[in-house]
Amino acid sequence: SSCMAAMDLFPAECSARDLFAAGSVDPSSHDGLLSDLWDSWSSLWEQEFERLHCLEEQFKARQASAAALQSAREAERVLQEGVIAQRRDIAEKLEDVRRATEGMQVATDAQRQRNVAASDALRSAGDLAREVTENAARRRLEAEARRRRAAQERRDAS
Repeated sequence: SSCMAAMDLFPAECSARDLFAAGSVDPSSHDGLLSDLWDSWSSLWEQEFERLHCLEEQFKARQASAAALQSAREAERVLQEGVIAQRRDIAEKLEDVRRATEGMQVATDAQRQRNVAASDALRSAGDLAREVTENAARRRLEAEARRRRAAQERRDAS
């Protein structure tokens, strides 16, 4: 309102000095005009400072949002690295279990083969022992039969 009055008094194309020189402005109203000009200037600067303050707040809000987004991304990255490390540990443990299982399987197979070999050896030894026993029994029987024949022949000869 007083801003508008001061603006109406001074057209945009001329300055206050031009108006005073032309006699369009009464020097007695000089204090009132200066006061109106000061109020107008102060109001414009207040508006500009408020606008700058709003821009600064928007900038701070964007910066805070960007920082929060960056923090969220960093947290997600750290989480992903943790998941990857966990998966790697699990894979390593599974590989260790697989190797241990293969080792146990090899040991089991080797033991089974040793058992089969021992069983075969025992069976073979049993067969051999039976053969030796049978041969010994046959020789004993043959020796007994020869001894009886010899005894019979001696009896027959006497």
